[in-house]
Amino acid sequence: MPFQPKPNTHRLISGRFSPLARFQSGLSLIELMIAMVIGIFMSGAMIASYVASKDSFRRNEQLAGLQQNARIAFESLNFDTRSSGMLGCFTGRTTQGINTIAGVGTVAAPGDIRSRFLVSDGAANVTTFGIEGYDFDQASPYTLSNYPTLSTTAANWRTNVAVGGVNTIPIATINALGAAPGSDVLVLRGPSGGPVRLSAVSTLTNLPLRTEAQSNVNCPSGVAKQSGLCVGSYAVAASCASARVFQVSQVVSTAVTGPPPYNTTDIEHAGTGNDGSLTSWAETYDSNAEVFPLQTVFYFVARSSNYVSTASNANSLNNGMSLYRTIVSGDPATLTQVQELIENVESMQITYGRDTTAIPDGVVDDYVSAHQVTNWGQVVSIRMGLLLRSADREVNTAVGTSATVNGQQFTFASTASDRQYDRRAFTTTVALRNKIQFVAP
Repeated sequence: MPFQPKPNTHRLISGRFSPLARFQSGLSLIELMIAMVIGIFMSGAMIASYVASKDSFRRNEQLAGLQQNARIAFESLNFDTRSSGMLGCFTGRTTQGINTIAGVGTVAAPGDIRSRFLVSDGAANVTTFGIEGYDFDQASPYTLSNYPTLSTTAANWRTNVAVGGVNTIPIATINALGAAPGSDVLVLRGPSGGPVRLSAVSTLTNLPLRTEAQSNVNCPSGVAKQSGLCVGSYAVAASCASARVFQVSQVVSTAVTGPPPYNTTDIEHAGTGNDGSLTSWAETYDSNAEVFPLQTVFYFVARSSNYVSTASNANSLNNGMSLYRTIVSGDPATLTQVQELIENVESMQITYGRDTTAIPDGVVDDYVSAHQVTNWGQVVSIRMGLLLRSADREVNTAVGTSATVNGQQFTFASTASDRQYDRRAFTTTVALRNKIQFVAP
């Protein structure tokens, strides 16, 4: 009998599918479309979550960078501010001091801003000018642009009225290229290194110091610095009875055998030096006296070193401002250092805390702008505000359109590229240690 296959149960039986065929059928078009829509929604949610998480991480990273930059800037500002006006044991005295650097001027006729550590009134009194400042003459709110033109016009900063200060800002001395509009300038004067003791009583021609050569720090001539001193350095010889600010005209070092590895260094003042002949010194200094190297420091905001000069390059990240620190420690031709501290600092706003009581008690009575200070000797603290912006633009996140920095209001330019940066204001207050008064209870 020939082979007969069994009937296919998957086939129609009486025009209908069998029960087994019903369970093995495929997806319908409607079911497939519903599944695709659900998948698309789920994928979109996952992508949106990833993008939001990525943006949040990047923005938090940028904000952390802004905070870190602010900390670094304030560390430098705080250090120089706290030590300003420091003249050793002579700090705070108002008589028996003299500044013999050429061009320093007097209280009534101010001279070179770089050397005004100690200024005479033309009689027996002297004033220590450890701090000065200049505030930009601006409206409030002030519109801030990403592409400001640096200003070299002194009239853009308010004229100071304080007696003895340099009332008109010498902007070309502070920075030949100018400073950013909408930002203040701070001037601090103080020691650039630790004290050096005299090894013997001073003579008519030199101050014999016991110094240590700084093998890793050279003078402009290439020789190693001697405890921070070079030919041309600003310095002060100070005891508790008298002080003299001078400029070094010669450094002669003689090695001393045996520990510690110090040298005996004569800091000389030849008649051809900026200080003139030392024979004019009426006072002498013994081994209890100290010699400090001095410096004048300018803080200001200017274009970053990688600044892109035109607005047509708006998509470039290299178009910001930076906080600068210029150090003058002697002959401006050889001993001036311009340091770019922090990028993306758009403005610095300074107010000055004054102790205006008849008998100073070291307590701040008010904070004012630089042009409102009538006596720099009354300033016992400063409040510093910095406006920083992010390095990258914010594309997916709304950012602020205005900010207040130490009382000064800013709005940002109306173009989209200006508004896309995230900006933050930071403020700190620092006491001038050499102005603090200790009042017995």
